[in-house]
Order: sequence, then C-alpha cells, then structure tokens
Amino acid sequence: NMEWHVYCLATQPDGKILVGGGFYQVGSVEKRFIARLEANGSLDTSFGAVVDHIVYGMALQPDGRLLIVGTFSTVSNFYYSYAARLQSNGSVDSSFYCGLNGITECIALQADGKILIGGGFTSISGTTRNNFARLSTTGTLDATFNPDPNGTVHTLAVQADGKVILGGDFTSLGGTAANYIARVNANGALDSSFTPSANGTVQSLSVQADGAVLV
Repeated sequence: NMEWHVYCLATQPDGKILVGGGFYQVGSVEKRFIARLEANGSLDTSFGAVVDHIVYGMALQPDGRLLIVGTFSTVSNFYYSYAARLQSNGSVDSSFYCGLNGITECIALQADGKILIGGGFTSISGTTRNNFARLSTTGTLDATFNPDPNGTVHTLAVQADGKVILGGDFTSLGGTAANYIARVNANGALDSSFTPSANGTVQSLSVQADGAVLV
C-alpha cells in the first residue's frame, strides 16, 4: 500500500531524524506524511508540521530549516502547493514560496544555497519550466537555468564540482537525447561527456566521495 511508504529521510546534526512519506501514524500516534523522530526512534512531539498529502523529498538547510516537496497543497493550513520550507519547530516559513503547478518529487541544495527541484511540473509562478528547475533561497525561479527534460525527474544529486545528475522518466534534455539519467553543468547545459544511457526509469542516485555515481 503506497499510502504507508516512507519516501525520504534527513538527519539533523543533533541526531534527530526527519521522515517524510505517505504514512498516517508513527508508532501508535496519528502523524500524517511528515514527522521528526528522536535518535532512539520515538516521536518528537515538539515538531508541529502538518501537511495534507504525501512528502516525497526533503533537504535540510545548514541553518536548520527544512525544505519539503511532494503532492501536498497545504502546510499548517496555509496554501503551499508541492513545495514549502519549515522552521526547525515545524511551523511554515513564509519567506519561501515558488508557485509550482504539479507534483514535485526531489529536492537538493547547492553549495551556494540555491535550491534544485525535480518532478512532474510544467510551470513555476506562471513561467514555463518542465520537470526540473533551480530556485533562489526564497523560492523565486532562476531564469538562467532551464535543462528542460521531457519527462518526470525522480531523483537529483549534486556533485562536489557543482554539476548536477538527474534521473527519471525522460529521454531528452532540451531536445538532446539523454535516456533516463543525465548530468548538467552548473549553468544547466547538458554535459555531453556523461552518457550512461540507462534503458529504464531511474528512481535514485547517490554520488560517492570519490565521485563515482550509484544508480
């Protein structure tokens, strides 16, 4: 049952664990879609985030604020569709808004604090942007970055050199063939030196310390 899945995790420096997914309870306590656990796995009741649907991805900022993406439309009864930022206590951070129009599955932070998002959306605050985008720290669209994959992006990984690897259901970026996995330069241009050409959907990526990529 998909409604019970855990889709994403993040560990705080203090050892607490942030969990997102399609679940309805943690232990015997009703807690929907997002929760924070103590290091021993018990529910942290001081984290008050309330979302109305699935959380697919999360990224913890160095300042302790948490970015979340998914299929939700409200956060703590405020309208924040598909993406939002939470304060460390779980309350919504009103300084972040990006106006997405569709499901958002993955999120990653660049070293400079800019935010990368991927999913099945087609616009951000009214500007066309297919499935992959870069945002400022407040959620506004970075108009200089437009890789334009032709299918859903399920997973993102940022390399140490600033290049970004993406995986999903796409078969091209900006009209150039790239099957299910691709790498873009920091400016969003396709890196033509990286051509794994997978033959099916890529759901998860990770970059090792030595630069090798796990798919």
